[in-house]
Amino acid sequence: MMTPMSGPDSERYGRDETWRNPNLDPDPEGITGDPRPGETPPESNSATASPPSPPPARPPRNGLAITAVVIGVVLLVGLVFVGYIAGLLS
Repeated sequence: MMTPMSGPDSERYGRDETWRNPNLDPDPEGITGDPRPGETPPESNSATASPPSPPPARPPRNGLAITAVVIGVVLLVGLVFVGYIAGLLS
């Protein structure tokens, strides 16, 4: 017969893991279950929650750099073909 697990992980496994993950919920017994529909669980209950960050102020401006690189590669390939054709004709 299986018994339900009780107590925090430190009691179950005999070790304290807070030094490895300081974001662990200090009182996992206080969690009663899933939130009701429409409720958002608090971030403190998630050990993997990312800290909130502000959205970027403007979109990245790397489109110009990518366009310049593509044009450079096309010109380089074109010069290789022109050189090959010039070598055949000489």
